Amino acid sequence: MSWICDLSDGRKACLYTDRNRILFYTFPGRNGGVPAVIKDDHESGMSAFLYYGTIYFTYINTEKELIFDGIGGGEEINLGKAQDIKAGPDLAEAAGNIFLFSMRRGDENEPARIEALDPYGTGSPILVTEGKEISGYRLVQSGNSVIVLTFCGNEIEEEIIWREGRFQGVSVRKERAEKEQLEKDCSLLRRKMQEQEREQRTRLEMEQYRNSELEKTLEKYREEIMYAKQKYDELAGFAGRLQEAVKQWREKYMEEI
Repeated sequence: MSWICDLSDGRKACLYTDRNRILFYTFPGRNGGVPAVIKDDHESGMSAFLYYGTIYFTYINTEKELIFDGIGGGEEINLGKAQDIKAGPDLAEAAGNIFLFSMRRGDENEPARIEALDPYGTGSPILVTEGKEISGYRLVQSGNSVIVLTFCGNEIEEEIIWREGRFQGVSVRKERAEKEQLEKDCSLLRRKMQEQEREQRTRLEMEQYRNSELEKTLEKYREEIMYAKQKYDELAGFAGRLQEAVKQWREKYMEEI
């Protein structure tokens, strides 16, 4: 486990662990490049943080205690027992304060608690969030605030940000579920609209077909009427000619008789 930062004098600083030791080294190195042993009781969970030129760090020691200290920044602070810490500790800044974060769980039946603690404060830890499904967390430093991402398995469960003196969370999984439900509703509505469009198209096509058949029938009737009118005109003309012939015959032969 190691951590590297840029110092104000242009050098780089490295804080790293070697078995139970925490070592500090700067490069280009001084004093012949020999790393300094900062602690010799490291057990797990080291995190470091550069704040106003001072390197602060935290870890769990071999006595299962949570330790906070700074290189050239005062005396070591023992923050109590750490047996129930399951993730962390981690350091971040929020509104001008250093916060030490950790995830604690007493046993598997208890909810996991993500807590934020001011190492220099005298108050109780701040409960960031809790839940039985929380499996871990990550910190994202955002300017002078910090975002806590909590995880359920490999998925982000919640986004929590320090704002206006408190941690405010947004349930990402709830939003994701609501988005998925909205997408399902939209998909269902889209399918219903497509079905209605198909039904309307089918009805329109049937109506067009009926209109076409009706037009064909009307056209047939028109043709029959035209044909009947033509035959009627032909018969009327023939009848007229026949009457004229009869009239002429009468005039011719009836006078002789």
